[in-house]
Amino acid sequence: MEGRTVRERAQALIDIAHTDDRASLVEAARKRNIVYPNQIFIAESTHLYPADITAVHTFRGDIKIRFRAIRPSDEEGMRHLFYRFSDDAVYYRYFIPSAAC
Repeated sequence: MEGRTVRERAQALIDIAHTDDRASLVEAARKRNIVYPNQIFIAESTHLYPADITAVHTFRGDIKIRFRAIRPSDEEGMRHLFYRFSDDAVYYRYFIPSAAC
């Protein structure tokens, strides 16, 4: 978890906690201002994460990359990725001009 913020670390730990404990962990993190005050938690979704949807692909003979579904703890990384996109990349990826985002 090196290089992650306290909020990102908390979200990552909540993601791997038992599904029965996640709601109370989110609430405790909210009270301590570790996650956003309006951080949502949908209890019904805790059992819905598609853990079985993963794939490993080998590139150039020895580089293995694991692909998986996005998780709530990936939010900050996705935000950083989005803001690194050029205006053209935003348009071609989302089919809207970057000014609309």
